[in-house]
Amino acid sequence: MTTPDYDTNSLLRLFNPTKQAIIKILKIEGTIDLGELSSRLKISKMGVLNHIKKLEDISLIERTNKKEGVGRPKLLIKLSPMASRIFPNSFMKLSYDLLDHIRTENGEDKINSIFEDLFKKMYYKNGALSNITTIGEKLKKVKENKEKGGYIMRLETTNNGDYYELTQYTCPFGQLSSSYPEICNQDQKILSGLLNTSIEVKRNCDGDNNFCKFIVKNKN
Repeated sequence: MTTPDYDTNSLLRLFNPTKQAIIKILKIEGTIDLGELSSRLKISKMGVLNHIKKLEDISLIERTNKKEGVGRPKLLIKLSPMASRIFPNSFMKLSYDLLDHIRTENGEDKINSIFEDLFKKMYYKNGALSNITTIGEKLKKVKENKEKGGYIMRLETTNNGDYYELTQYTCPFGQLSSSYPEICNQDQKILSGLLNTSIEVKRNCDGDNNFCKFIVKNKN
């Protein structure tokens, strides 16, 4: 199997050029005020704020106000801890190499076992889900737990509340799953067992608009 070049598939490519520039500047500078960022990008402060708001909505940006003498406080902007996921690193190649070795030495059953244990820990951590009875409340807890595991998630109801749709973006395993479908299979299997119902899954793993959507019938 050919290991993908993670640098050319960095999550940074998912953003338009202006947002990429903002992220790169913040990565280098750490914290920067709005005026300086506007000057470097050569666009208005309002234009920068529009981009910042969208990055803030997906938890990649943090901003604070700093009072300096008279006048309005400065708006300071920095990357959030979650932003580290979008930068290329050598760990992706290491992940492929390790999984290739496990598959060669121990077979696909071992890969399944590893990801089964991983998703069980991710879904069931931070509180006993056995005390939650409704599908909706379980999915809220699942969303919370997976977000702490590095996902960006959205939970909504459709068809007048007859269905829940749990959609995950920028999955930490997204790139790996194309070569190791066991990851997605175990994710669906563990969630289905947790909810005690079958789940329809829609995936888009190609292009920039990647997502994985679990569609769950509301039985309650």
